[in-house]
Amino acid sequence: MEALLSADTPLETERVWLGMLRALPPARRVAMAWNWTGSAINIGRLNALTQHPEIDAHEAALSRVRFRYGDALERLSEERRRRLPDAELGSFPPLQEVLWPLLSALEALQITAVPLSLAIPFYGVPRALGEISLAVERLPERAAWQQRLPERFWLDETAGAEPGLRLIELQSLLPVWLWPADSGNNAALLQCLLDSRRVAPLLEEAPPLPVPSPEALLLYLLAWRGELRATSDERWYDFLGILKMQQIATLDLERLRALARDLHCLPLLEEALARTGLDF
Repeated sequence: MEALLSADTPLETERVWLGMLRALPPARRVAMAWNWTGSAINIGRLNALTQHPEIDAHEAALSRVRFRYGDALERLSEERRRRLPDAELGSFPPLQEVLWPLLSALEALQITAVPLSLAIPFYGVPRALGEISLAVERLPERAAWQQRLPERFWLDETAGAEPGLRLIELQSLLPVWLWPADSGNNAALLQCLLDSRRVAPLLEEAPPLPVPSPEALLLYLLAWRGELRATSDERWYDFLGILKMQQIATLDLERLRALARDLHCLPLLEEALARTGLDF
């Protein structure tokens, strides 16, 4: 879908496609992004099985993430075989089965959270995801978290990405990042995302969930400091996709600029807005 926003795409083609996407319920766009993520992962597994017929579905899944998880791979492999039924080792989970238990565990510990990566297709142009990320008001205390953490998630203590906490969803092998708003270089930005939250239908056939505002999400894509799995090009297309999908008339540009001023990134925002070629 990134090609949709490319400078090489005719404006009429872009207009038609954006109109079609805009007509969909936001939760459908989130579901599309999740389905494409599953398709990409399943294709990778099938390729591994084709090239190495001697391995099983579990080993094929691990072969895709060998370089991502490095030193954690051996322990991850053990935990995955121990916790997952054989039927789930080579399949991709429904989004509700991943997100709801995680949010429920955080809620039980009285920790406010909003999704970040899943909010991007909610407001913008969907694409396959490289991770699930959430802004949380604080990280859970480790002992209490281990008691509440659903079996499908494994706490990876080798990640070394303080102040964030990385979990691994064992069926998909996607990383799940919790980013706290009470510490680190991005604390003010994460607090902005939490403060902007409103309840909306993020998932199909499910109760509404808190999501950040599109204005706060735009600044997250623009001003995040540190490592993210998304490349700078992917973040730019996500930024551009939200602007074009939400349209200038529906975004609160005054609020967007005020938030950017508070976060000391107004020049960065103005530069990005000018780069879009849209009339602001």
